[in-house]
Amino acid sequence: MWMAHDFIQPKSSSGKRREDLGAEYFNVLLSRSFFQAVKKGSKTQCSMHDLIHDLAVSVAADVHGTVRRVSTTDIHLKKFGNHAKLRSFVLQGPLSPSTSCLQNEIGNASSLRVLDLSCFDLTELPKTIGNLKHLRYLSLSGTLQRLPESICMLRRLESLHVVGKCSLDKLPDGTSMLVNLRHLNIATRYLAEVSSIGQLVNLQGSLEFHVKKLKGHNLGELGSINSLHGQLKIKGLNNVARKEDACKASLSNKCNLRVLSLEWASASRTLGLCADSEILENLQPHSSIKEIIINRYLGAKSPSWLELPLLKELQSLHLTNCRSLDLLPPLGLLPSLKLLHMKELCTVSRIGYEFYGTNEVAFPALRVLVLDDFPSLLEWSEELRSKSFPCLKKLKVVHCPNLSELPMFPCSVTELTMENTRLIPYLRLGPFSSSKLESLTLDIRTNNLLGMELFHQHHLESVVVLNMEASKQFLMAEGMRFFTSLQRLQLNHSDLTDQNLSSLIQALPSLPSLELMNLPNIVSLLVPAETNLCTTLTELKICSCPLLSSLASLDSFISLKCLVIEKCPKITAASFPKSFSTLRSLKLLSVSYCTELQSLPSGGLPTSLEALHLFGCHPKLTEVIRTTTNISLEHLCTVPKIAGCTTSAQVDIKYSMMAILANWIIEMHQKYLTLRHRTNF
Repeated sequence: MWMAHDFIQPKSSSGKRREDLGAEYFNVLLSRSFFQAVKKGSKTQCSMHDLIHDLAVSVAADVHGTVRRVSTTDIHLKKFGNHAKLRSFVLQGPLSPSTSCLQNEIGNASSLRVLDLSCFDLTELPKTIGNLKHLRYLSLSGTLQRLPESICMLRRLESLHVVGKCSLDKLPDGTSMLVNLRHLNIATRYLAEVSSIGQLVNLQGSLEFHVKKLKGHNLGELGSINSLHGQLKIKGLNNVARKEDACKASLSNKCNLRVLSLEWASASRTLGLCADSEILENLQPHSSIKEIIINRYLGAKSPSWLELPLLKELQSLHLTNCRSLDLLPPLGLLPSLKLLHMKELCTVSRIGYEFYGTNEVAFPALRVLVLDDFPSLLEWSEELRSKSFPCLKKLKVVHCPNLSELPMFPCSVTELTMENTRLIPYLRLGPFSSSKLESLTLDIRTNNLLGMELFHQHHLESVVVLNMEASKQFLMAEGMRFFTSLQRLQLNHSDLTDQNLSSLIQALPSLPSLELMNLPNIVSLLVPAETNLCTTLTELKICSCPLLSSLASLDSFISLKCLVIEKCPKITAASFPKSFSTLRSLKLLSVSYCTELQSLPSGGLPTSLEALHLFGCHPKLTEVIRTTTNISLEHLCTVPKIAGCTTSAQVDIKYSMMAILANWIIEMHQKYLTLRHRTNF
């Protein structure tokens, strides 16, 4: 708006855009408290200072005869004097007046430079908009469904904004006649359909361009549009007939462009007269480009400008569906590259020294590396001549089914994902929590991870949660000594035997939490009394161990506070040690779906118990709790929480009966529904 009123007049020698100079003006006014910053969540907004606002109200008390700039909720311009002299009209709303009303009001405001109707819910704009020959700034509502061709007569228009979700079918055919247009705030897909867009040489923002075999849609149209500051997306590069056309796009002259996206049509197409490699070679961007995206490129080699360290400011590179590219360029030479995402590179069989380049430090700034869907990749070898990935934080290697060789994971990595590779079927490494980034959690499914020597020792020493699904060959006792910070260990879907498990537990460092899940070969829990685990373990969960029948070593865990046993069908009262009641620290005991458990442990329950959960066990267990008068039942009366019914310290046996009654009611209700269905009652 300031530009539309000529408030910004750059010096010819400064070389600054009016937009940049205007931003400097704004910051000066902000520093002098003309505006004041207001924090709203993660965003900072600026409002007029109260004193400045009061001054403006005072000055505007009686200016109707000379008013030039109006911001109002009233569509009737005649209230503000001679509206033919108005320079700025901002309509505040929301309002829904008729198109004819608007036509009558603005049709004669021929001196307008700024017109903001973004709060005016129109479906079409009156044709008289073309009469506003001096208009430079126009803001409209996204409810508009069409723009009149007369809008293309606004030859001085610099800014056209469509606020909200745009409902337009298309831009007018003569849009390219708006030769002074600098800012077109609309979804870039609308620009893609504009013919002869090369006439809009002053465009500053982002642009989407579709190459077509039609006049006004060849790459040469981009040659003179060198002021773009956002993203340039070029689609349909398969329609480029000659490499000379690619040269005419003059991408190397667009020094302010931040993002360049180059896209061909289907990757299964046949190559045309001009090969993809020739086209891409002549689409070299300016060295200041920050992000490059290349989709469906069918060339067998990368362009030379990507093989040399010319793009010194490039921060992100995406290579997607480049199915014929068989050798990766030396991307390790790019000094500012922070993100590298490569997907569906179907013919790459090896990643070696050529990927790293010849510098002493390869990928010096890279933080995120993704390799996704490399079906032919067999080997990723380590480059010994250089230091690699000193800043890498996130590494993702997925859907590389033939990959059998990997370099050691970089020391700096804190997030690691591997899925569907021959070497490692599944692996996830990540921060334990957002507040403890130095602590890691590791989830693995492999047979010999430690033997591969992929992790640095500090990785293993930082793991606090370890979930393992592996065979007994991997779970060697000596491998566990590296996990010095381990707080929770989960063993899942493993063929461990009793002896393997006993050896593993003996080798564990001090460990507060242990989960044994889906271990089909475990028969008994055997733990030597002198192991570290006996004094440090506070939580033990055993789930889905179908052969487990003995918990003989349970009383060795003298610090145990929480014991959960689920879906272990051979667990009975005799499975518990006779001295089970001596576990003075036990607070919670939960036994569920152990169908052979018919009574409580014969030795009684620990006096420290605060909560007892019994669910889905043998029906006799319910009867025993209801009828027995032995010491087990007497002790139940002192447990503050039984089956989750109450937390009161004064518990009567009726509270345990509430759980039994609730289960009985559910059973009866299910039987009633079944009977009703059968009898149509």
